[in-house]
Amino acid sequence: MRRVYNFFIVLTITILLFFLSLELAYRYQWIDFYQSELTALNTKEDLLSNKKKS
Repeated sequence: MRRVYNFFIVLTITILLFFLSLELAYRYQWIDFYQSELTALNTKEDLLSNKKKS
């Protein structure tokens, strides 16, 4: 019974660390999650333009 308890403790810690690392990658933008939407929804001229449209 003790081995099962230890297994679930290690499993829980591993899952929590995994989700914490995903959250940190998302928050600090270590992985660009929006690049595909940005390039799909805008033309090259829009992306290269530094002018703000009014």
